[in-house]
Amino acid sequence: MKVKMHQFFLYSVTLISVSFLMMLMLHSCTKPALENKAVISSSTDEAATAAVAEATYKIIPVSNAANVIALNKQSIDDSIVAHIKTYNKDSLSHHWRFTKTANGIYRISCGYSGKVLATHNSTAVEGQSLWQTRYDSSDNQLWKIKKNASGQYSFYNKATGYYINLESNGNITQRKSTTSQSQLWNLTAVTAIYCDVDATNFFRRTEGWTASDGDVSFPLTDGRVMWTSGDGHINDYDYATRKIYCLFQVHNAGLIQPSSHSWHWPLTGTLVGNTFPGIQSYFKNKADDNYWIWPGAGFQVAGNDTIYVFNAALKKKDGGGFGWDQDGYPLWGKVLSSTMKVVQYSALQEFNGISFGHGFIVNPDGYVYAYGSKTTFIEGDIYVARFPSAHPNAKWKFWTGTTWDTAVTKAASIGRGATVNASVAKAGDKYICFSSEFSLGCDNGTHIYTSVSDSPTGPFTARKAIYSIPDRYQGHIPVWYGANGHPEYTLSNNELLVTYAIGGYSNCIKTCTAGRTDPDLGRPRAIRVPISLITN
Repeated sequence: MKVKMHQFFLYSVTLISVSFLMMLMLHSCTKPALENKAVISSSTDEAATAAVAEATYKIIPVSNAANVIALNKQSIDDSIVAHIKTYNKDSLSHHWRFTKTANGIYRISCGYSGKVLATHNSTAVEGQSLWQTRYDSSDNQLWKIKKNASGQYSFYNKATGYYINLESNGNITQRKSTTSQSQLWNLTAVTAIYCDVDATNFFRRTEGWTASDGDVSFPLTDGRVMWTSGDGHINDYDYATRKIYCLFQVHNAGLIQPSSHSWHWPLTGTLVGNTFPGIQSYFKNKADDNYWIWPGAGFQVAGNDTIYVFNAALKKKDGGGFGWDQDGYPLWGKVLSSTMKVVQYSALQEFNGISFGHGFIVNPDGYVYAYGSKTTFIEGDIYVARFPSAHPNAKWKFWTGTTWDTAVTKAASIGRGATVNASVAKAGDKYICFSSEFSLGCDNGTHIYTSVSDSPTGPFTARKAIYSIPDRYQGHIPVWYGANGHPEYTLSNNELLVTYAIGGYSNCIKTCTAGRTDPDLGRPRAIRVPISLITN
């Protein structure tokens, strides 16, 4: 099945050459949950259980401070075992995120893969290696922690009651409690990027929205968060095969997340449906299915019950390329926040080849700042416009480098993204531009870049690589795009949520079989980035 690479195409629709465009294939894969019914041994000393702050740590053996628990092989695959390695601060597989799941119970997830440290199952097998697996809250993936008088830690499994143990050959195993140093560890907190298990699992949905292009979010004034996406799969997940159809059902959809910002996905509703027959996309302004919309970023301002979403209007085009073209000017898609119903469309204007919808920032100075990008070969120049917060339908003014002007032809570049699908968000008092390394096929780039400005008008600093995506399938790097920052999810320790969209492996691996494919090969991924790593 083939779909459009929504985020990339949306941002480049006005200028990018059709020779660069390609159809992407969505895929997926979920593993059956383990049936774990064992409980912690009654001999465990509950009174010695220690509280550990939710943070990223090096797990260091007491016997050798130069070593840490790491993956034996830096991979996102399940069943990669844990081993002792000499610490390398640049290797995310040497870092572990401790997350409290209940009173005294933690999951320990690998910073590189987002998979959790686990026993093979709920059976207590002496000397069995620990490995990583996708988190599903099974007891064999959960740990309790004890701390001795010397400040050293030991960890025992909720399912088996056995302790994390260091073998003489460097393997990390589970064993019964012993007084040996092989079960004692030091924890040292580190400032590092890590995969966000909960946010990534938020996209592993089995009802409503199940997969799509795009991963844009923005906060509403009542605390809820709206997500927009492009060509998507709706209610097509098959529980028996754990697969979805190869062909998408809608050209766009939305998600509305509660004000609690819970990552428990059943609490977040899917937004689809319109007043026309045919394809039931969320945004649809014409009855004819040869016309469709790809949404981008949006915003809502205080005191206004309308949500404004930037829409690229497209139409089918016969012959050549990929059979689509622009359908006039971009549109505001106006959504009534009380009902989440699309109530109106209004045309914007000619933007002189600049694709806006890359981010809207409602600033305290009374303006909404709109960011766009314009293709320069495979990179993208960044531009900014603004309009009054109190009058979202007002004519836009564009930054010329020295002043604001209504003439879009006078707009000046304020920065440059690694590709045209850059996005801009405000975190604290910093304006951050995110972009992804060029990727229009398998085995292209892997880096996410950032650049920073103290002002909404730039200039932005030279971009720097902050992350290399770990995603691989049968050894191949996926098509991916759409690095986006989500400031509404910044943690109290200034860790910013960043997502990127996986677009599949269609030009190197066949993943559609009998009309079905693996949804996890076409879903967004989420990481946490300490803001200090971006701004320093």
